[in-house]
Amino acid sequence: MDQRIDPGSNCVSETFLGGIDAFIQYACNQADYKERETLLCPCARCKNVKQREERVVTRHLFLYGLKGNYYVWTSHGEKFYDVGESSGANHSTDHHQNIPEVQEDIAPPYMLESIEEMGIAEPYHDSVFEAFEAATQPLYEGCAEGISQLSLASRMISCFADDESEDIL
Repeated sequence: MDQRIDPGSNCVSETFLGGIDAFIQYACNQADYKERETLLCPCARCKNVKQREERVVTRHLFLYGLKGNYYVWTSHGEKFYDVGESSGANHSTDHHQNIPEVQEDIAPPYMLESIEEMGIAEPYHDSVFEAFEAATQPLYEGCAEGISQLSLASRMISCFADDESEDIL
């Protein structure tokens, strides 16, 4: 359940969705849930602090993923596991041990000069600045000073980030 996004399809992975289902089933079978009919939301946003309904927790896990380092569901009834015992998940702590091999498998090593010669680095660089410049232009002709696509987008994100807008998601 560690890999939320499938690198091949760039979508939420089937393994992660299965993990969400397994987690929800496990958490809903606990006495705490049966008593309150809510559970602590372990998403990256709520971080096991807020009590939520099952459907909200499912949606949050899908949208935001699981909070970091929450492998043993201690806030949801799972006991700590011993060193010799497995909880069924891969808890490898050295995620970077095979990086050189993976990097070679993905693409042959290129030097920075060869990338610049191919003309890849410069167009990307220019397009970022062009996009930023376009985003800072007035929203429409005659628009009040300081209201641009970028400022409007940041205001909208700020509105959605408020706790009172939870039902909008």
